Formats: sequence, structure tokens, C-alpha cells
Amino acid sequence: MSYGFGWRLRAARGRWSGLLRGLAVFLLAISAWPTAARADDDGVANEAATTAGVEESASDSAMEDREGSVDVGAVDVVARRPQAMGPVDLQRTPRRAVRGGSGGLSASELAALPQPVLRRTGTHEVLSPRRIEEATPISVEEVARRLPGVSSRLYSGDEHLRPSISVRGMPDNGFTEYTAVHVDGINWSTIAYGWTALSIFPFAPERIWAAEVHRGAHALRYGPNTIGGVVNFLTRPVPDGGFFDTRVTFGGHGYVAALTEAGNRSGPWSWLVQGVHKSGATFRQNSDFHVNEVALKVRRDLDCRTWIQVEGFHWRDVHELQSRLTWDQYRADRTQNFTLPEADWEGWAYGGTARMHREWGCGSWTEVYAHYRLARRMLDSLRPTSGPPFTSVRSADSDNITAEVGVEGEVALGGGRSHVLHYGMRYHYERCDRTTFEDPIGGGARNTTQDARTETDAIAVWLDDTMRWGCLTLTAGARLEWIPDSRATDKITGNSLDFDFVEVFPGVSLSYELSPQLALFGNWHRSFRAPQIWGYDFNNPDQELDFEHGTNVEVGLNSKNLLGCGCLSGSLALWHVDFSDFLDYDPLTDIYTNLGGFESQGVDLTLEADLGRCSRALCGWSAFGSMTRQESEFVDGENEGSSTTHVPEWTGNVGLRYEHRSGLYGVVEALHHGASWADAENTIRSPADWLVEVRAGWRKRWRVSCLTLEVDAAVTAKNALDEEVYLVHRDNQIVPGAGRELYGSLSLAIRF
Repeated sequence: MSYGFGWRLRAARGRWSGLLRGLAVFLLAISAWPTAARADDDGVANEAATTAGVEESASDSAMEDREGSVDVGAVDVVARRPQAMGPVDLQRTPRRAVRGGSGGLSASELAALPQPVLRRTGTHEVLSPRRIEEATPISVEEVARRLPGVSSRLYSGDEHLRPSISVRGMPDNGFTEYTAVHVDGINWSTIAYGWTALSIFPFAPERIWAAEVHRGAHALRYGPNTIGGVVNFLTRPVPDGGFFDTRVTFGGHGYVAALTEAGNRSGPWSWLVQGVHKSGATFRQNSDFHVNEVALKVRRDLDCRTWIQVEGFHWRDVHELQSRLTWDQYRADRTQNFTLPEADWEGWAYGGTARMHREWGCGSWTEVYAHYRLARRMLDSLRPTSGPPFTSVRSADSDNITAEVGVEGEVALGGGRSHVLHYGMRYHYERCDRTTFEDPIGGGARNTTQDARTETDAIAVWLDDTMRWGCLTLTAGARLEWIPDSRATDKITGNSLDFDFVEVFPGVSLSYELSPQLALFGNWHRSFRAPQIWGYDFNNPDQELDFEHGTNVEVGLNSKNLLGCGCLSGSLALWHVDFSDFLDYDPLTDIYTNLGGFESQGVDLTLEADLGRCSRALCGWSAFGSMTRQESEFVDGENEGSSTTHVPEWTGNVGLRYEHRSGLYGVVEALHHGASWADAENTIRSPADWLVEVRAGWRKRWRVSCLTLEVDAAVTAKNALDEEVYLVHRDNQIVPGAGRELYGSLSLAIRF
């Protein structure tokens, strides 16, 4: 190792040990303070919310039931329940969404928004709709990196369309290969079992309504690629009343992004339609892009306990690629772009999901679903991959099909007071039809180097049991993954490859409530990642690739309503990941090989404070922040002892928000991405950066007859201090980041 990391979980000592012990003592001491209100034994808050309270003010008590329906059933199930919007018990629906307040959310929106609870058995954080809107997201990463423990990195300059996301020290090669990314509970990888990279991510960031990250507990419910955690982007739920919203964001280089949404409810029917148009360019030359997406959701309530929802989308993206620069090119003009005219990226996708949900009472429910998605990627990329100057273009086209059907649900035993069984079963089919062409260096005839077709069938079954005894909550379960056949054939070489896989992945987690404000949790689980089909070596029919395996363990503290006034909440988690059979991708050959294993460990800290609750003098002020310190290193193989690439030592954010009763508000936030190594030999370093963002706006709501109108106008400065940002991709390959950029936004919302 080239830098010390003396606070490993197995031997915590020194200044980090003292800091963690001090924080633990502080949280334990402060948890003894009395609280203003505590839930009754049946889980209903003492202070009941009213119908008007859902719109303006209501109890901030946790949506948790100490003896009835358990936290994991109500909140943890990211996989199928983000759109579950049955009858809402206003007494158990908190108004204030986490990290920024919920504003004027409707009852259906509140029911769809996940809520952190004290007795959760793993780390879970949520970004509310207001928090996301005030971030002025122009990319998916700008939402993801505000989630604690989640990092993103520059890769080629078009990250606003091809995101790069990493969690808990997972290797970040720029493709989001090691983190499960879901949209409304559906895995949104290119194909979930064989091409986990977001090389095509058919989803406009303007549609993100809320976001959450699960790290550790219950990852066994969410399928493969969950060793580090699960990031879930939620889109707006179907409404319980009529509304029309439109939001336009504009900036330099011709940037404009417009989101229009409309919906209504009539009897048992409700619907939502969304449209996104996005175009412009980045600060780099020759970097135009155009994105369009339309989505429709229709829901039918069959009775008070049963509903059916069908949703579909169509997405299209066209953008010019951006080249990496040499050091000399970067120093001369960081905005230049040497992409050849024919190098660009085009893609389109369409698909849909159908769900039928049934509530059986006493916390029991069942949901049956089906999902289908077809996505086409047409990439003309620069060669050679070893770096500039680029002399040729390789064309790679692929059609990626995903289809799955499944059932999931919960059964509450003993009146929901002793056991809650969570179960699920899924059949998944995916196919990639891919044709690859490549131009020789220096020009010449176009040659077909690969024409491959891959298919994978996967069956998953999972079951876990959540049990409660007083202050203790224990969840134990397992997931069976069976891939009976993953087959691939290349027309050029005539060779075929076959893989099969079956294994059971266990998981266990617990939580112990030390006080009404503080709970201790811990969890352990295993997961896996399948070989990536785009790295198959069809010139070697004897190629053998092992499935990658990993184990995640974490311990920590959840706190809520500290100091007795409900103004301070947060979490502290220490975690460790063991990863074996690491697959390394060689960009020169486009082939994967198993190299060995790595370990990562770290600590996550999150805090949120509504300062106005502590002092009238601070009315309108709130603060939030999260920080992760992590290390990841190879423990065997040819790079043993070296840090894994592009894993930042520090990552996090800290912010301060103020809102005046006149409607004026302001947000100042600093986002940090720590230094990292760019190569496995640890000879090339990418620097750390602090990006300060400032937003000033005015929000006003009026009641006009039967209509409610809300206007929000704001100006946002990204990288307000104009810090120089860049990433060293490999030796002599520099990816520049944007300097200071200004954006204006205007939104109009009408509810009727």
C-alpha cells in the first residue's frame, strides 16, 4: 500500500478509533434525552395528522409499527412496492420527507415515498422530491452522488447520458458494472445477468422523482450485483387527483431540458403521462446531444385492496462522443475535442411493466408482475483504446432484450407481531444480439470481427423471515440463483460458449433498539456477479470464467429525533466487503479474465438537522451531510497489495438550506470526490475535488378557487468556485470536468 489505513475493522486503533468511539459515546449519551413524542405500542404516533396536515403540517413520527407490520415489509421492499398506493392512514403518514422536507406532496405521493425508520437492520437513505429538484440534476450521477456512500467518476465526458456509479469500494471502471441500479424496483442494467454495465441506460434524469440506496441488509431480495448495495430511482407515482406540472431548465452551450407531467383520477382509474426533451452541448467542443422520453402509467383499483397498474416508456438518445486528451492537449485547451466526425452514440429503447397487487390484511400482501424491455445501442467509438491520437473508429451495435415474470409478497404470522415472511420467485430471460465491426488502424476496408448472439435463462427464489422480540428485530433468509444455461455463439469464428450456475446466497440482519432515539444494527449477506458476455473470448472455445462472489458485513447505529426536539437524525456504519474471482477487462482485447480478489472497508456517517426545531432564531434553517472514508485493495493475484482503481478515499457532501416564509430560499452544498488511483500498479493518481453548488430561488403557492398553483423560479451555479476538475483515466488520458456553469429553472405546478 502506498498510503496508510490503520483503522481496519479487524484492528481499529489510533485517531480513527478514537473518533469512532467518541461518536458512539456521544450518540449513546444523547439518546438518553427524553423525546417529545413516542409511538404507542401499536405503532401509531401520539400526535395524529389531519387531512390538511398532509399538505402543510403533520406528525414527523416514523412510519413504523413496533409490534404490527414490520419495517422491512413497509419500507425495505424496493423491488416491487415503490408504486404501491393503497388507502393511506393519515395518522401513520409522516409529512416531512427526508433530507429537505416533502413540501406539498399528496397522499399518494407520500405513500409511495420510502421513509427511513429507526429499527432498520441496514443502512438506507432517501432523497426526497424537493431535495432532488433543488439539486437541478442534469445527470443521473448528480442524484446518485448525493446518496451516502455512493460515488461517481468522469469516464469520457458524456456521463450525463452514460452514468458511472459505485458503492462501497467496488471497482469503478466507468460502466457501473458492480452496483445494481434499479428504476422503480426493476434492474436497469443493459442486461442484468450478462451485461451489468449501464452502457445503455434508457432513462432521463429529469424523470427522477425520488431516490434511495440500500447497502447491506436485505440485498438478497434484489438479485445479482448487490454486493455493494442497490441504488433505486423512483419515478412519480400515479396521482390521486388532477395535476399539471412543467419544469424547464436552461444553461450555457444551448442546454435546455423540459419535463412535462399530467395526470388525474376518475373513479377507480388514475393515470400519469410524462414527457422529456433535452438537448444542447457540454463545455467540450463537438458535443451536441438530443434526448427524448415519454412514459405512461395507468392504474385501475379493482377494490379497496386490489389494484392493477400498467406502465410503458419510449426513450431515444443521440450524442457526439468526447475524446480524452493528452496532458499537452489538456494544458493547451481543456475544451477541445478530437473526436472523429463519424464517432457518435445512438440508442433507443421501449418497454413496460404490469403489476397486480393484493392486500390481504394484517400486513400480508401479494404482487404479481411482468416486465419487458428492448434497447438498441449503436456506438461508433474511437480507437486505439490505449489513448490519443485516435486514428480509427470501431462500430458496435447491439439489441438487448430483457423479459421477466415474478411474484413477491409477505405473510404476517401471529397477527403480524412475531413473524413476517417475505417471499419471491422470478423467471428472467435476456438476450443480446450483437454485431461488431472494426476499422484497421490507419484506415482500410471495414472488417466484421464479431457477430455474436447470447441468451441467458435465470430462475431466482428467495425467502426471509423477520422476527421480533421486544426491542430486538432479526431477519434471516436466503436466495437461490439458478442459471440453467447461458449460451453464446459467434458467427465469425463459429465457436460457442456455455455457462451454468446454481448457488444459495444467505443473509442475516438484526436491529436492537437501545432507546426511542437510537438503534444498533448489523447484517451479513453474500451475492454474486455473472461473467460479462461482451468479454467472452470466442477465439478460445475453452475459455472458463468463474462467477464473482462477495460478502458484505456492516455494523452501525441509526438515530432519530435526537436532542428531544426532533431536529437531529443520522446514522453511523462500519462495513467490510470480501470479493473473490475478480474479473478484469482488457480494453485492448475486449476480453475478461479472472485475476483474484480484493477487500474494501470503510465507515459511513450521515447527519440531518432541522435547526428551526431547536431554536426559533434558526427557523427556516436546515443542514444535511454525509461522508464516507473507504479503502479497497487487491489481496491476491498479480496486483496483490495495490489499491483497486478509481475508488475515492473520501466521498460525501455537506449542505445548508434556508427558506423564508415569503417563499425565498437558498441552498449551498459542497460535493466531495476524493483522490484515487488510475492504474492497478498505483503509479498514476487522480486528484480530489470539492464542487460547491449554490441555488437561490423563490417558491410561492396560491389557492385560486378549486385550483392550487405553485411557481418555483431559481438560478443554480454548479462548481461555483470554478475549481479545476479532471480525472486521469490511464497514462496520458485525461478526462476534463466542467468549470463553473450557470443554470436557470422555472416550474409551474397546478393541482385541481
